[in-house]
Amino acid sequence: MASSKTAGNSHDARTAPRSFAGERQLPEQRTSLLDVSIPTLRSVAKAWLKENRDIPDGEFLALLDCLFHGKSYEEKVLASILLGCTRAQRSAIGPKQLNARLDHLVGWAEIDSLCASSFTADEMLPDWLHGSS
Repeated sequence: MASSKTAGNSHDARTAPRSFAGERQLPEQRTSLLDVSIPTLRSVAKAWLKENRDIPDGEFLALLDCLFHGKSYEEKVLASILLGCTRAQRSAIGPKQLNARLDHLVGWAEIDSLCASSFTADEMLPDWLHGSS
């Protein structure tokens, strides 16, 4: 069961308020929680990438933007998982684009799914030091 801990407070997703659509919203987050597990999201991402391996970079990045702007935690994490699985598309994202995506993430779990799980230090550090877009 999903739970979140912030500043010493524990919030259980089972008791979090529900919206009309039935998804849960944790008190410290602005995004909804749909209770889809990370292993399931990884399976969905891998299956989608297998079916869409020839997607042009522009369309793939537009999909990521839609997911990062989504209302649910799972949409945002799915975008990070997709990005983490595609080295070629990651190379098209510089510090400015990464920073723009960070503006739509809330809480350590969403941010870590993008920053700690999608990019290696070798991929980001040279661009960051040179201020590339």
